Amino acid sequence: MTRLILVRHGTSEANAQGRMDEDGSGSPLAKKGLQEAALVARRLAERGGIAAIYTSPLQRAQQTAETIGRELGLTPIVRDGLKEVGMGKAGGLTEQEVVEMFPLEWAKSGGDIARFWEEISQAVGAEDGAGFLQRVEATLGGIVAAHPQDTVVVVTHSAVHATYLAQLVEGDLEKWPEYDVWRPCGLTELEVVEGKGKIIALNDCRHLADLSESRLK
Repeated sequence: MTRLILVRHGTSEANAQGRMDEDGSGSPLAKKGLQEAALVARRLAERGGIAAIYTSPLQRAQQTAETIGRELGLTPIVRDGLKEVGMGKAGGLTEQEVVEMFPLEWAKSGGDIARFWEEISQAVGAEDGAGFLQRVEATLGGIVAAHPQDTVVVVTHSAVHATYLAQLVEGDLEKWPEYDVWRPCGLTELEVVEGKGKIIALNDCRHLADLSESRLK
């Protein structure tokens, strides 16, 4: 059994402005994000028993992972497959700005944001959903295989978490919106045995009690 602790990165400067991070390195952590990273690092240090830290290569995730690593005495291992889903031309925009670019598609979706993104993904050059799932599963599957009896921290992004949990726990990718509510530096802990996942804690934010609530991506 592998125990995974999934950590969403702290609030980035783009998050704080209500904007989706652009493809590439992305924006750094905002002041609030640095505070969140310090709090989750302390929580994980108190927990102990962590064998390794893996991280997305995007700046906001790496900064979060490095903060955790300093507390744990571990060097984060970068995996490209943990990057957030590519947003193409929508990167750097607010969700409202994207809706205004595609009013017909928004009306057709009936206000269903998941359906809306499916409609416009090709037009904005977003990453293909099937390819995204494949790289996420391959990367996290490789991490699990490398740590068959360990507890491992993985610092990544909300879409990575949502996609992976929907497929691993539910066996149904269509249920990803049910897992797409992630506070920056919230924790989700799960046990993985023979390709199946059991959630122990979902989006645990107790360590962030002194900071204002945020559901920005």
